[in-house]
Amino acid sequence: GSAKAAEAVAALEERANVAARISRVEELGALHEIANLKREHNDHAGAMELYDEVKGGQAMALGTNHPDYLATLNNMAMVKAGQYDLAGAMELYEEVKTGRAEALGTKHPDYLKTLNNIAGVKQDQNDLAGAIQLYEEVKAGQAEALGTNHPDFLVTLNNMAMVKEKQNDLAGAMELYEKVKAGQVDALGTNHPDYLETLHNMASVKQDQNDLSG
Repeated sequence: GSAKAAEAVAALEERANVAARISRVEELGALHEIANLKREHNDHAGAMELYDEVKGGQAMALGTNHPDYLATLNNMAMVKAGQYDLAGAMELYEEVKTGRAEALGTKHPDYLKTLNNIAGVKQDQNDLAGAIQLYEEVKAGQAEALGTNHPDFLVTLNNMAMVKEKQNDLAGAMELYEKVKAGQVDALGTNHPDYLETLHNMASVKQDQNDLSG
């Protein structure tokens, strides 16, 4: 009887542990949402404090290769990039990249988004050649995984066009903007803000080309 009682107690304790873990994960999810709101409202310090707490809890409850843990690191990197701590952002994005490569594979859209984010930091650091190289990798992966009319693919083309503009490769920038424009017409329609922004970017490149030819 005592062995059965001990088994029953052990089973109940295990159930309690599982319930506590689920409850903790839900609590961390709620804190993560609050941190996201703080980040969106530019309360960088408040967001970072909460993300730090969530990160510690997720490491214990879920492990450091879990998608939720990696999403928290990703958001912390976004805060650092917003604060122009580009080295800090890059360090976190590199950690996210390694984790997502292991957990999801290098063809997964979340992995490709991480590469896109790293390319964005390289762009801010004025490493334009490094940014283009990464965008090329993202572009190839997204074309295969999502298709060439997917909004994420079009964002990558747009980012590449902006880098080419910075490099004064105006013909290369215009060629990419034309592709973005064609994709946005199909995917978003001609009244979408992203499409209108592309038209604005193209007009800016044309202006630069006229200035040079003038």
